[in-house]
Amino acid sequence: MDSGEIKVSSRDAVELLERIMGSYHAYYARAALDRLPTSIGLVYYIHNMPAGTAVCYTAVGSMKLGVIYYVAVDHKFRGRGIGKALVSSCERALDMPEAYVATIELRNHPSARMFQQLGYTVKAYSELAREVGWKAISAIHHATCSYEEDLIALKPASPKAVEKLPSMTPDDYKEVWWEICYKPWMERKYRALV
Repeated sequence: MDSGEIKVSSRDAVELLERIMGSYHAYYARAALDRLPTSIGLVYYIHNMPAGTAVCYTAVGSMKLGVIYYVAVDHKFRGRGIGKALVSSCERALDMPEAYVATIELRNHPSARMFQQLGYTVKAYSELAREVGWKAISAIHHATCSYEEDLIALKPASPKAVEKLPSMTPDDYKEVWWEICYKPWMERKYRALV
């Protein structure tokens, strides 16, 4: 891994995310950073140049979830362990959740491998639903602002957390979903009409 430095910087995190993933993803990352008091933006710098970024937050419901919302590494710096360092930094920065969760675009195999190497179990929504039920899957969907075709990366902080997963319901994380998914979507939609 390149020797670099991770710093907290919401502004730089959003700017780099926009450069790597585009304005759509930067818009939702900004919404999380602006609206959720538990959110944090991290940037990995190499020689004072931003090389990667992560946005994460804690979602509190029937379970306290540490959500790894975005991880993005500039294409020039990929394959050097920067994504792993950012995810590990998010895990340390979040306020001791019962489980960590991230969602991954279905075709993003490098990201799925990275999360597996960090101890996460990566499964399709339907596969995990057979184990924990659809209410729990809907709760994860609300807590992460994800899509049904995404993969779920899950890392329980303790064995008891696995037992608690089936007790989660979508209403547990309705406020998070409202603030970082639905409300920003509506604002974006109606801004385009004006």
